[in-house]
Amino acid sequence: MTTTGTATAASASATAVTTFTPSPRLQNLIRIDGLDNLSPTTGLLVGELTGGQEVSPQIYTLGGRGPSACLRTLRHGCSVTELAVSELPGVPGAIFTVDDLSNANANANANANATPQPLSKYIVVSFADATLVLSVGDTVEEVGRESGFTTNTPTLACTALNDGSCCQIHTNGIRHILAGQALEWHVPGLNKIECASANHTQVMVALAGGEVIYFELQQENGKLKEGPKRLMKADVCCLDVGVVETGRKRSLFCAVGCRDSTIQIVSLEPGQDKLLTTLGLTTLQSRPNSVRLLPSSRPGGDLTMMVGLDDGSSLKATVDPITGAIGTSPTRRFLGARPVSVSRIPIDGRESLVLLSSRPWISRAVGAGSGSASSAASANASAKHVMAPLSYTPLDHGCAFSSEAVREGVVATAGKTLRIISIDASGLDGNDDEAFNTNKVSLRYTPRQMTLLSASTATATSTSTANAATSANATNKNANATNKRKVVLAVVESDYNDYGLEEKTSMGFDPTGKPSKTTTTPGGTGDGDGNGDGNGNGNGNGAKNDDKNKQVKKEDDGMDMDMDEDSDEEDDDEGKDKETTGEHDDDDEEEEDED
Repeated sequence: MTTTGTATAASASATAVTTFTPSPRLQNLIRIDGLDNLSPTTGLLVGELTGGQEVSPQIYTLGGRGPSACLRTLRHGCSVTELAVSELPGVPGAIFTVDDLSNANANANANANATPQPLSKYIVVSFADATLVLSVGDTVEEVGRESGFTTNTPTLACTALNDGSCCQIHTNGIRHILAGQALEWHVPGLNKIECASANHTQVMVALAGGEVIYFELQQENGKLKEGPKRLMKADVCCLDVGVVETGRKRSLFCAVGCRDSTIQIVSLEPGQDKLLTTLGLTTLQSRPNSVRLLPSSRPGGDLTMMVGLDDGSSLKATVDPITGAIGTSPTRRFLGARPVSVSRIPIDGRESLVLLSSRPWISRAVGAGSGSASSAASANASAKHVMAPLSYTPLDHGCAFSSEAVREGVVATAGKTLRIISIDASGLDGNDDEAFNTNKVSLRYTPRQMTLLSASTATATSTSTANAATSANATNKNANATNKRKVVLAVVESDYNDYGLEEKTSMGFDPTGKPSKTTTTPGGTGDGDGNGDGNGNGNGNGAKNDDKNKQVKKEDDGMDMDMDEDSDEEDDDEGKDKETTGEHDDDDEEEEDED
């Protein structure tokens, strides 16, 4: 026993020798990326459970145990944060934003190479026969005629000019708003403007019949001066004058898409011999619906032209910055079943594109010159444009939006709703379609299984009890959309060790954690209402009935005991009678002896 006690004391006093102490903070290393671990995955289900809000199906997985359990929703594409949703009086035909250029320099991005992103001053929503103007501040509110915009006609384009004025292009002409005054340019005759495009110094309009007219802002008097006209070979269905790059007064090119399925680059360089001359032309397989020009991410690099076609595909081509020639190797990609609409948006301080079809997509430049850490050797190479879908409901129209709360956002329309969203393109750094996002919903108990239920027989409300039904779209913040779903994802959770005393008692467990003893009768025991399930799986009042049966049995036993006592008393009386009879017999015998 002495030896055992010494060994125990020695083992208790011994300490482990640590040869390496991990530091909680990295000193010589910098974390640049991380990958979430989905293990262990105990359940998996694939399906489109958002009620038709997304085109592609989602992957739902179960994992973890107890408080660390979770339901993960895996989606292909970039994640989208919905910031605001508002109802509109009708279905809009277009949406625009007017920037406040007075604060452009104050709101410059931290990236020195990036173009400063001004704040949005107005949101202009165009309908079939009217225009709605919303002012952007602490709140988004509707403004009337004080904005200077014409509200009784649809708007085709609008922009803020460098001198602080605003320009609205509608079907009947151009409205130049400066210091509370409005200057009008009306379309000659009974003609109408079919489409238009504008930047901070230039305006281009296309009339019915294929005639295009060019306007440019004059620095001397601050007015829009009408330039030359040109008659195209076919009606114009889309055009874009591009953006004015830093250090320049104007954009040098305009992309014009015609109904004869052609797209051409037109010169905007001043001079009678150069202005509105065709520099490049290419034939498309489908009619163009929208076109945008993107500047290069490096000085002197090729421009990027993105064309949205009516057949639901997009075409990407390069444009020479000197000659305006269109590249001979365009890239085409199918995006959806609806005509593609293209808009410019800023992401990480750089110009990117959002393409809207039956599913929203994003295109941005990555690689050389796309970040501050790019080397000088790679700066001479062209940046690569990659595309990925957005994990969001299909959108009809969209454009860039910026405010104090949302520096780089998108304002878009979907049906009769106006939405303000923010795009997280952090996963869009490699090749096409590599973006993937995960949404995690914590569970209270260990998930055992999940299945789909019909909305008519189940409610999409998450509970915290055992065998809980958890909503499939738990990440959706819009509660009204819950009532429109047709299916519900039910998650079965059970972990007895996590239940409290009250929950255990309500489930039929005693405080010690053992199930209550019940007597199984043919046909099953009760289920809480005195009804059995036929399989002997009931609880509740069935146990109470058993207790009542036991009590009745005890009462019967008590009656039997009373009957036994009565019989014993009768036996005693008989014995007493027998004793008395014996005494009388003895007296008679004594009397006979005396005689």
